[in-house]
Amino acid sequence: MRILRRSIHIFLVVCAFALIFNSSGMMALASFPTPPIVGTASTAQFDSSSTVTPLAVGIVGQYGGEAQSVAVAPDGNTAFVGVGRTVAVVDLRAEPVQVGVSEILPDQIVDLAVKGETIYAVVQREGLWVIGVSDPTHPVVTGYITADRASGVTVAGNYLYLAGNDLTILDISRPLQPVQVGHLPLSGRPRGLAVAGGYAYVATGDGLQIVDVSTPMSPIALGYTGAPGSWSVAATNGYAYVSRVDSGFDVVDVANPAAPVVVAQVELRASYDISATSKTVFVVGSHGLSTFDITDPLHPTPTGLFDTYNESFGLVVRDNMAYVAARSDGFYVADTSDLTSHKNAGTFRHAGSGRGHHCSRRLCLCSRRRSRSACAQPGQPAATH
Repeated sequence: MRILRRSIHIFLVVCAFALIFNSSGMMALASFPTPPIVGTASTAQFDSSSTVTPLAVGIVGQYGGEAQSVAVAPDGNTAFVGVGRTVAVVDLRAEPVQVGVSEILPDQIVDLAVKGETIYAVVQREGLWVIGVSDPTHPVVTGYITADRASGVTVAGNYLYLAGNDLTILDISRPLQPVQVGHLPLSGRPRGLAVAGGYAYVATGDGLQIVDVSTPMSPIALGYTGAPGSWSVAATNGYAYVSRVDSGFDVVDVANPAAPVVVAQVELRASYDISATSKTVFVVGSHGLSTFDITDPLHPTPTGLFDTYNESFGLVVRDNMAYVAARSDGFYVADTSDLTSHKNAGTFRHAGSGRGHHCSRRLCLCSRRRSRSACAQPGQPAATH
């Protein structure tokens, strides 16, 4: 009888613990609401009714992050910097200062483009996200477009070009409501692209692919040339300049788009984004920002260096100003009107960046190993460090 009573007692204790465990488990589960269904737009048609709130299930905040991409508004007054999983809106009219920030997106932002008051953000492994910035202090996500392995984006006129498994072309005459009008499968692993003169130039990781986009509804693959480690591309005056992540950049003669030919190579350390004007190539990478005279495209000549003391990843050049996303070091504005002596025209330090001090309007590019007193004086070229 004693054994029976003890068995019943143990059974009741076990039941009580089981009841408490189930109850606490249900309470814990209830504290995490069912995630909402995000927008359902596809590459075939952008659905303007798709609203993304919140954007990333399970993410409740972000502190800092690396600045990897940048876009600049047409009037040059505002920069948009991809910092981690957010887009920071930076007012450039005086000292660079953040005035707004987007919601947290699902993954790292790898490229940005802008048309008017709309930002297009390529989110790693997720696709293209559309953000309205009519009020720069309150960026608003309006929807997204899924795109496998999306990696690069650019805008030309009323069309947006998105590089992923395919080259996707979207009509953005209504910027917040992109509509796909054409696509073309791409070989390799596309990373960056440029559009000029009716052609799209795509850095595929293994080389340069050229596509005729003069009729956006019917893109046509033309030529291809090998360039291992291709990351980004710029095109001007019959030449394409292809950065290589392993080192430097290639100069490609694209006068015949069906048969591009590498005609010169420039050796540097790791190189990422690249831009070009009619006479100058700008390239960022582990060396900071370097510039080259391309008056003779077959013999690019180095002219200057803007040292960010960290790996620089994103670049926009406009009106003698270079806008550089320098990963953990933040965002720089470099005055390149004198190509032999680049000057810092402003610095934006995002939260969690590698160095906490603010050095706007000064060439204050101190290494983490240096004290503030080692900062260069205003106007001193970085190449002298």
